[in-house]
Amino acid sequence: MIIVGAKMKTLFIALGISINIFGQNSSKSFEIKGVVKPSVTKADSIYLEPAFIDTSFYENKSFISKIENNNFTFTGKISYPIGLFLSFQNSNGGYAMTQMILVDKGNHTLSIDEFIPNKYYNLSNSEINTELNKKFLPQYYKILQDEELAVEDKNIVQEKDYKKIRREFNEKKIQYLLDYTKKYPNSYISLWFAIERYSVIGYNDKFLDIYNYLSPKIKKTSTAKVFIKKLNEKNFEDKITKISLKDYNDVKKNGYNLDTKYTLVDFWFSNCGPCLIEMPKYKELYSKYKRRSFEIIGISTDRTSNKGNWRKVIKEKELIWRQYLDENGTEAKKYNINKFPTTFLLDSEGKIIKKDISPEELEQFLEENLKN
Repeated sequence: MIIVGAKMKTLFIALGISINIFGQNSSKSFEIKGVVKPSVTKADSIYLEPAFIDTSFYENKSFISKIENNNFTFTGKISYPIGLFLSFQNSNGGYAMTQMILVDKGNHTLSIDEFIPNKYYNLSNSEINTELNKKFLPQYYKILQDEELAVEDKNIVQEKDYKKIRREFNEKKIQYLLDYTKKYPNSYISLWFAIERYSVIGYNDKFLDIYNYLSPKIKKTSTAKVFIKKLNEKNFEDKITKISLKDYNDVKKNGYNLDTKYTLVDFWFSNCGPCLIEMPKYKELYSKYKRRSFEIIGISTDRTSNKGNWRKVIKEKELIWRQYLDENGTEAKKYNINKFPTTFLLDSEGKIIKKDISPEELEQFLEENLKN
């Protein structure tokens, strides 16, 4: 270990040597100089923004530029390539938005001679945009073109047929993304196109596969961390009522029903101090709101050797709501539930309203939403 003291630091300065003791900032600057024809937009501003993608995926959420003499310039700092959308008021006064643009560090140019909704506009002098054009888009464009031909078929007369075709092509896009990620695990294209698809169609099990094939470098980004968190929650939401559990009498249960307007699912274990501290408040809330369509489901992750203590705590603490055992936390581990207590407030359809809601927040929510 080398420690740079005051005298040593003075010596380095005298020699004209600069040392950054604290390390470098990982953020990199970018500049996009663009040209947009008057036939595309007559607006005085243009935006680079997340559009329909949740802003929590981004460190920097949006950029804006004035349009002067058909020119615009975006500048900013990013830690790694990000996917944003160019939006502006079109020449007819309506709203126009491009397909996703992958923004990389460095100086780039962008030219918009005409607005084509399904076109992916590329930045110059960008490794990720070169990869996009040469490796990713040729096959992806083919899927998009086939999709449009299919939905324009004159034989399609029913809405259900139209939706079926869209679902089939969404599966093709996701499968292509998965195959691409397997081949290029260090590509940010896979990450951002998966997020774009997730934002459009919602959860799909293959998104987890795509994430798992991403390189460790990409998984360390804040964007990937948000993505896996959302995927795990949605995966849990999709399967929460179907997980394999045991009841108090050691009878196996393949899921449970949501029979009330709101249900609190509480993951705990019998030797968890913070879990037990919350139980008296839950008893109070259960007694007060049960008749107003509120239920609690307790899921313990106790080990096999501790099942006796689990039953003892339920009996001694008089935990009268439904209690199940996720023996050895097998199901909880599948959904990265590794801190306790972990709670999920669900609606009657199993949608997660809030995760890790405090007893105080829960009481306020129930009071506001379960009127007598």
